[in-house]
Amino acid sequence: MDERAAGPVIRAELRGGLGNQLFQAAAGFALARKIGGRLQLDVSHYKPGAARGYALGDFPHGAEVVRTSRTPLQRALRRIGKALPGSVLKKPPGWRGAFIEEASYAYDPRVLAAEGDAYLRGYFQSRRYLDACAGDLRAAFDPRPGASARALDFAQELGEGSLALHVRAGDFLQDSKINAVHGTLPADYYRDALGLARASLPGLRAFVFSDNAPVARALLGDEPGVMFVEGFSAHDDLYLMSSAGAHVIANSTFSYWSAWLDPRPGAFVIAPRAWLSADQLRKQSIADLYPPGWTLL
Repeated sequence: MDERAAGPVIRAELRGGLGNQLFQAAAGFALARKIGGRLQLDVSHYKPGAARGYALGDFPHGAEVVRTSRTPLQRALRRIGKALPGSVLKKPPGWRGAFIEEASYAYDPRVLAAEGDAYLRGYFQSRRYLDACAGDLRAAFDPRPGASARALDFAQELGEGSLALHVRAGDFLQDSKINAVHGTLPADYYRDALGLARASLPGLRAFVFSDNAPVARALLGDEPGVMFVEGFSAHDDLYLMSSAGAHVIANSTFSYWSAWLDPRPGAFVIAPRAWLSADQLRKQSIADLYPPGWTLL
């Protein structure tokens, strides 16, 4: 088969956890859909046995998963290239198409303006990439097909009248480098958000999800009528949270996607203004992060 006849190749580099991978894959998907290209997901960043790995295998996106091999010399040159803005050393070995590395958290118009083969590197945390083909993206990254039978059964308790509240407190608390970038939301954020949700939508049943159950229970264990959901995989948690009738998210890409995957127009979502630490917010613009209609606290 002549690969050129199949359209341009859009290759998105994946790194980070499930939420980050969804943003990166979504940017590549949006560009591929716009220009009639084929999406590839480069998982070279993940090493066998590492704590984090490729997490999109249970989604029906249909993209090809690839791994770029590098010689020791190429790996050394890439490390050097990271310190040099615009360096050609950053481009993956053998890649002859365009190479686009985002400059900041802000929306980068170069991404969706690309033509022909393009390699995307960055985090692409902007709803403007998602707006380009929201319906197709929700179908391609629908978590339901990959959910466990237990999660599908539990989902019957969610839907209208339920609230999914996500507490991100694992790596954000345990890794000082990550905490310096993202910060940790205070207890008041979760309590105020829960109160606002209950005032806006009386009768809500609140379901709390977290990557650190003891911390979540310490924050909200004295709140009446709250159920703590534990024992599911990250994929199942994403599916279950997206199935709720309302959402309170943390400053987490995983949280973000659990709410964004809710397809209902005008879905009730409360999100934190403090997406990053105070120091990072002085350096980065998150103006393009949240969809219109989400309530910020």
